[in-house]
Amino acid sequence: MATPPALNALRFRVFGQVQRVFFRKYTAMEANRLALKGHVMNQQDGSVSGLAVGTPPALDDFKAWLSTVGSPKSKIDRAEFESIPVTPDLLTSLTDPTKFVIVRHDGSIKPAT
Repeated sequence: MATPPALNALRFRVFGQVQRVFFRKYTAMEANRLALKGHVMNQQDGSVSGLAVGTPPALDDFKAWLSTVGSPKSKIDRAEFESIPVTPDLLTSLTDPTKFVIVRHDGSIKPAT
């Protein structure tokens, strides 16, 4: 039987012109392309934050994307990352354990289309 891939988790926050430029949508699309699980949401200070769970190579690619690419209309000033342990509680706390989603300000889930 094959061993499941090791999972890491990452909290992130991106600063700059990242709201009202479809940043969350593109972030969710990129995360799902990389087979990450987690969420992204707007913050009151104008930043965007989230949690991503996946393999170390996928998380490295995601960090690079969040730091330098973003959505076509975004302007990224800086991105902050914090590695956190993957625990059973963390995995059960995921908004949707099957994919990466957008969380609205009211806590509801928006499809990443």
